Amino acid sequence: MKQPLEVPPIGDVKRLLKWAGTKLSLSLATTLYFKPPPDKCADGILKAYQRYLELCEPQLTWFADETGKKYREARPDVLRIPFDRVQQALDSKKLYSWGAFAGKHHRHAAPYQFKAILNPDEWGLSWFRAAFSAETFRDDPATFVRIVKDLSSDNSVLHGLGGLSFSESMVNGAAQENEGYLIPAAMRFAGVEVEGDGMSAHCCHDATKGVNWLTLISDPFVKRLGGEKTLRAQLSEAIEIHRLPWGLMIQAGPRPELGDVNAGERLLLYREVSNALRPVRVAVHWNLGVEFEEKRTRQWIGRFD
Repeated sequence: MKQPLEVPPIGDVKRLLKWAGTKLSLSLATTLYFKPPPDKCADGILKAYQRYLELCEPQLTWFADETGKKYREARPDVLRIPFDRVQQALDSKKLYSWGAFAGKHHRHAAPYQFKAILNPDEWGLSWFRAAFSAETFRDDPATFVRIVKDLSSDNSVLHGLGGLSFSESMVNGAAQENEGYLIPAAMRFAGVEVEGDGMSAHCCHDATKGVNWLTLISDPFVKRLGGEKTLRAQLSEAIEIHRLPWGLMIQAGPRPELGDVNAGERLLLYREVSNALRPVRVAVHWNLGVEFEEKRTRQWIGRFD
């Protein structure tokens, strides 16, 4: 398997994606985390999934879930399997996950992805990630902000992020094989989120992962930061704060940014938010991968410090 040593040092993100081929895609995505038990957030996650299907179903080509052994063609009936199986999993107190995604082959990274995990572990967070093609919102980023608000409206979110994000293959093991593409790309483009296949669900129970264009924090975190007025006073006018029923969504500027470190793009608004949220950010994050080990994970998590 081809494993590159470094990302092309020149050229824009389109050149990067051409270089990565089917190993990486660029999405505009949101990942939202929820406190246990999962029965408190399951209905809201299913409603978010239904909204995602309403927006993206024609783009989806593959489906898989916890009970299946194969990746299946994303027919309408197959895509709706979770609406029947979630309650069964809750009743049996078993972990249930599913994913619906695009791509010519099921091993390909694709910009359209929905993945959800309902975790019965008392220390584990449930979560979902809804990813869209970044090109869809290139000229209308405000629509993505409205979608994130909508997807989070039926649950009490603990914390979450929204913005540009690298989408990888959803096949178990494929992401590890492709780390030679992900790591240098992530280190170059600071504004693009690395999901780490939900590792934050294991280490961010009472702390947040970090920040991105959109950073969502529940009211207990807001209280730990001194309250909304105190937080507002620390941020410039270019940073918008949206009040939601369960907390705040902080928007670092009018549109998401790549943060190409080779071009000197420092993402000053992202850094403002990161500094303001420092007291509630996770001190030690689980490794984002095998080669994305402790040192690299620490460097990437602290990239806005």
